[in-house]
Amino acid sequence: KWAAVGTWKDANVQLVSLPDLRTVHVENLGGNSIARSVLFTTIDENTFMLLIADGDGYVISYVLNTDGGPDEILLEKRRINVGTQPATLIPFRNRNRMFVFAACDRPTVLYTAFRSRKLLCSNINLREVTQVSMFDSEAFPECLAIATESSLIIGVVDDVQGFHVRTIPFDEQPRRITRVPKARRFAVLFEKQDGSRDRKESGSPKTEMDGVVLLNSDFQVLHRFNFEENETGCSLLTTTFGDDTEDAPEHVVVATAYNTEGSANSETGRILVFAIVDSRLLLVSETEMKGFVFCIEQFMGGIVAGVSGRVTLLKWEEVEDKKTKGK
Repeated sequence: KWAAVGTWKDANVQLVSLPDLRTVHVENLGGNSIARSVLFTTIDENTFMLLIADGDGYVISYVLNTDGGPDEILLEKRRINVGTQPATLIPFRNRNRMFVFAACDRPTVLYTAFRSRKLLCSNINLREVTQVSMFDSEAFPECLAIATESSLIIGVVDDVQGFHVRTIPFDEQPRRITRVPKARRFAVLFEKQDGSRDRKESGSPKTEMDGVVLLNSDFQVLHRFNFEENETGCSLLTTTFGDDTEDAPEHVVVATAYNTEGSANSETGRILVFAIVDSRLLLVSETEMKGFVFCIEQFMGGIVAGVSGRVTLLKWEEVEDKKTKGK
């Protein structure tokens, strides 16, 4: 049986045993952090945690090890930003799971991922909550009573949606990604890994150049377009060139730069425009630029590009039933 006590003078949190109030452990928060709210919780059924909200809008979490020595009681420290002002930590149960509500200027629900001790957070669509309490009645089951500066709200928290991380194996190094919404595709700029560059320089079989790949919604590679020798992709985007109609064709625009020092192409790049035809990247326009094309953005139906110390505006035009880009 322990209690957690936050002190202002020494800026620490002390764990004391009950009922004799003997100090078991002292945890220094570091810097000028002062504990404003402290909570023991079994937010995970198998894990006992200590949560500390400081005065700067952060929540510090620890996994409690009751069998450890004085220096091994608080483990796996993690610091999460939930706002800009001190938070009040309130535990509550929802759909047979334990959560913690951080009431502050940016209300947040804290929880753990399934079968994980990692603390996650999910924002609530309210502003500046001052206090929260569980509210359970026949008319309002499993609700929360939420107080703000000007109102009292009785509501329910929807299913907390966390991030589900999925790792997609990729032979190259991804650099940029853009979504092609109508086609339900993704375009990804990639560069060769160092190992593939070394194999090429040593005379090993030819490897792929840097380039852009087209992925489907399951992140499977549908098509690959390789750049020229020593050419690297810098930026890409999806655009309809100002056409807001429902059937407007989507294009993927890619900005590149050449990496060859001491050659005629040492300060050049390209802007490439691709259409997506039969799940393939079809090059429909190519514009050589006198400089590295570091970035591109949509602008008034065209493209604005940052090119080696200057800004260039390019307009998309139709010429003899074909589309091309001109400055």
